[in-house]
Amino acid sequence: MNSIDAIIALLALTAAFGIIIGAINEQKGGVENAKDSIKANTLAKKCGTIIDSIYSNAAEKYSGEIKCDANGNIVLARAGLREKNFEIITTAKMTSVLEVQTSEHYK
Repeated sequence: MNSIDAIIALLALTAAFGIIIGAINEQKGGVENAKDSIKANTLAKKCGTIIDSIYSNAAEKYSGEIKCDANGNIVLARAGLREKNFEIITTAKMTSVLEVQTSEHYK
């Protein structure tokens, strides 16, 4: 009887380790999803802030790289499988370059 009890205990221990490893992998996927969401949100806000600064300060050009899409008054940024948007105060369009409409008031 002792050998059957040992085998049952070993199987229970192996099953418990399997459940713990599965839970850790599931949590890792959730963390990656959260990181992508935060990164996309940060990129969208950064792009929106740069565009709004160009608009309100009548900047002629921005020499940095912008990793987002702009269409109308919405800026869209992607990171991994997540996508976030940010509303801007002006209209902008992203082709090969970013085109920002400026106001005569700020010139």
